[in-house]
Amino acid sequence: WQQLGGAFSSSPNAVAILQNGDVVVGGVFTVVNGAPIHGIARWDGTMWHAMGAPLTTWIPGTINRLSVLPSGDLVATGLFVIIGGVPCSYIARWDGTAWHPYAAGSATPPYSMAVTSNGDVVASGAFATSTGPANFARWNGSAWQDIGAGLPMTFALLSPLPNNELLAIGPAGIWSTNAGVWSPYAPWPQGIPELNCALALSSNDVFVGGYFEPSAIVPSRNVARWNAGSWHATSVGNDNTVTAIA
Repeated sequence: WQQLGGAFSSSPNAVAILQNGDVVVGGVFTVVNGAPIHGIARWDGTMWHAMGAPLTTWIPGTINRLSVLPSGDLVATGLFVIIGGVPCSYIARWDGTAWHPYAAGSATPPYSMAVTSNGDVVASGAFATSTGPANFARWNGSAWQDIGAGLPMTFALLSPLPNNELLAIGPAGIWSTNAGVWSPYAPWPQGIPELNCALALSSNDVFVGGYFEPSAIVPSRNVARWNAGSWHATSVGNDNTVTAIA
């Protein structure tokens, strides 16, 4: 392992690799290697760079999720209302030069965000529609749309499936969409204190990581794999909290 540049004033929350190989990190930091860089920074192989003007938010520079689109643009979500001097409520797109909003953005901060296999941006959060809670939205290129009837609960994680569908992961279990219809995908123990990350493979295996103890449903500590209708341990698990899987 090699350190990328100098120290951050606070640990990053999210990381993404751009198509040119640059590394982008987001978080709550305000200083990188002694320079004033707020919330999001890009490593070009030599040094860290700011990406536009500082974020405007009640928590300085908070970025929670980063994803790269097929076009090479970067999508960021977090607790910001202005990014790079551009009004963008909680979600924004970086085209390599400037930030752009997604219409009016989001009324509330998304809990999670992902890019599906065909390049659609999807988000989960405490959203609502005229018919009740939906909690999921997909960007159709000009506006946000519900994903089916949604689910009457919020989910902390989203992970794309290879068939352009989506996994939603949270305390109520793991659900998937099929042509916009939500259905249970895998059970999950109630009361898990921390579920941080998930990765769906082309084989339809799903890995999840966080902070949890072995149980009758998930026989593993902090990291587990879903395969052939049940959860499996990954060797002996992990003694420390798992925060990312790639």
